[in-house]
Amino acid sequence: MAIWFHNKKKKPETSDKAKTNDAALSEHASELSPPIDLSLEDSTVDILAKIKSDTFTIGVIAGILGTAVLHILSVIEKSLGLILMSSMQTSGELFLAPAQVNTPAGLIVSAIAHLMIGSAGAVLLAYFIKITGKPFYWLKGLGLAGLMSLGGMGLVVKIMDVAPQMRSDSTTTMFHIFNFLAYGLTVSYIIYKLMDLHAKQQSR
Repeated sequence: MAIWFHNKKKKPETSDKAKTNDAALSEHASELSPPIDLSLEDSTVDILAKIKSDTFTIGVIAGILGTAVLHILSVIEKSLGLILMSSMQTSGELFLAPAQVNTPAGLIVSAIAHLMIGSAGAVLLAYFIKITGKPFYWLKGLGLAGLMSLGGMGLVVKIMDVAPQMRSDSTTTMFHIFNFLAYGLTVSYIIYKLMDLHAKQQSR
């Protein structure tokens, strides 16, 4: 009987020790997890801050999104029979023969060329807005659209003798000009918003 009572008294001590160890481990784990979460959050915020403070990166992001808008509009117009070729096909013909543009490799080349041209124009606009200021950013975007329409469709296409549809069909040319205007407005708005967010963070 004495041994039984002795063992009965020892069990709670073992249980208490286990609970103490579990509590210590839980506390240790909770102490470790917040710094990991905070470090990931801080690194994400740091990357976003760097993006918003870098003019070149702002231009590239705006250019990619603006080119996407330009491409989507031209694809819709082509599917409706309003234009004879999309803006991406025009970019592809700067590097490829017309018969190669719609091949799998030709589509990849056309997409890369399209994004490069759109990003390059947006980067120039980003630096121009940085130098001249954000007022009337949309007008500067329209200026970029006019410059790219004149330089791209007016000079480059004619000098390199590519995309004859652009010169033989006035409706195609007209819609491409409208698409460039949408591209310029999209790019200038994104640049303005990213620069504005950076300026607000700097003033805090």
